[in-house]
Amino acid sequence: MKIGVLVCDHIQEKLQAEHGDYPQMFTRFIKEMDESFTINLYDVTEGDLPAYIDECDAYMATGSQYSAYENHAWIDQLTLFVRDLYTNKKPFVGICFGHQVIAMALGGNAEKSHKGWGIGVSRGMVQRELPWMTPMKEELNLMVTHQDQVTQLPPEGHILMGNAFCPNAMMQISDHFLGIQGHPEFTKSYLHDLVQTREGVIPEHVYRAGLDSLDMKTDGQLIGQWIAKFYRQFV
Repeated sequence: MKIGVLVCDHIQEKLQAEHGDYPQMFTRFIKEMDESFTINLYDVTEGDLPAYIDECDAYMATGSQYSAYENHAWIDQLTLFVRDLYTNKKPFVGICFGHQVIAMALGGNAEKSHKGWGIGVSRGMVQRELPWMTPMKEELNLMVTHQDQVTQLPPEGHILMGNAFCPNAMMQISDHFLGIQGHPEFTKSYLHDLVQTREGVIPEHVYRAGLDSLDMKTDGQLIGQWIAKFYRQFV
């Protein structure tokens, strides 16, 4: 199965030497899901999108420092491509920014939350179990770093996981689109270093609590297993 990764940003240059960039991060994550998956990379920030949707069997969009509602030509192009994928029943997984793009593209909404920053490890409660969500776990810990949230699901969407801070933390739209607010592809060391670059930007109590939460066990690997099974439904 060939997965097209729509790269929506790049990791800060000063962090790349130790942690790599998004292409390396997502390649590792997808290969850990299933070694048989092959990967095509598209830098959508530079206008690089598949010439036709069947270049890949399924797609995934990365996180980004940008907001899905911002006025940039490449975000408009990405939004149109996501709508095309949806119309043509192509499986798609959106991570963080990608999750929010799904909402904006398909009639929902994403915006900067009045609740402020979500930073560190966040616990979500599963609200709906689907066949590909195995092995099942009712509460999952995922690493997060965001201010924006999906505040309204698209018409054919339903919530799979959430919590009081981020009610729409995981959603499925129809049967072939999946959005995840958290970052199952992150390592703790990367998130630790990323959060440190935002000292003084994030409120101090949120900053400290976010770093402290990195002592918690996380379920990124399990989410990777779920995503692989989600994709395999369409083979």
